Amino acid sequence: MLDNETIRKVIKGEGNLKDKASRLIREANCQGGIDNIAVVLVNPMGKEAD
Repeated sequence: MLDNETIRKVIKGEGNLKDKASRLIREANCQGGIDNIAVVLVNPMGKEAD
């Protein structure tokens, strides 16, 4: 499992959502992910996202 700081750095970093999801999965696998790994990223749009 990734710590919150690692997740934050990946999400705030450069790249599109697909790249960021791949990076999160790769990081989880590198840290010994022994169970299912799932990532769901959403790019909010509209007035509520501000």
